[in-house]
Amino acid sequence: MEVARRTRAIARSVIPAGLVAGIAMLIGWRYVAVKNVIIPDKAGQIFMFSYLDYRGGPSWWPAIALYPLIGLTIGVAFAALTAVCLRLWPLSRRATAVAASLTVAATGALTGLASAHLMATKPPVIEAAALTTAPPEPIDLSWPLVSNAPPTFDLLPPTATLVLLGTLVALLTAAAVQLLASRRTGTSQ
Repeated sequence: MEVARRTRAIARSVIPAGLVAGIAMLIGWRYVAVKNVIIPDKAGQIFMFSYLDYRGGPSWWPAIALYPLIGLTIGVAFAALTAVCLRLWPLSRRATAVAASLTVAATGALTGLASAHLMATKPPVIEAAALTTAPPEPIDLSWPLVSNAPPTFDLLPPTATLVLLGTLVALLTAAAVQLLASRRTGTSQ
């Protein structure tokens, strides 16, 4: 009975942590991933231009469904794996808490790693118009020759940033879920 209660508690933390880590990957997809620039009206032509002006993108669909689904799938898989392991090898309360923390961290890290791999193989695409006039303002150095482009944050390589983001968001989500669960059980007794 105690093992089943601990397993449910871990699943209540790991599954939402994976889902929220997947949602956080949307932030990484928008602001961390290296993006491809396309010029839709000049494809296949040779021409000269002074700079590119941001026009739109990347499109939110299918990323808005895909990255949370990746996180949810990884969270469910890790929760099931942890449940099987706890049933086969029952642990003490402290060891179970450590296993839960490691499972949550692994869920976030693997969500970040899977998302980084997906972003590297199929990077987001932004559209730009090729203009021959002088740019109206200084061009952002994060996007060479692209004026008004969305900001990018590249303090670390994208893979490291996404793994770190996924891990931190998963740990914070699990801590929030545990805090809410402890308050709910504390007030109901």
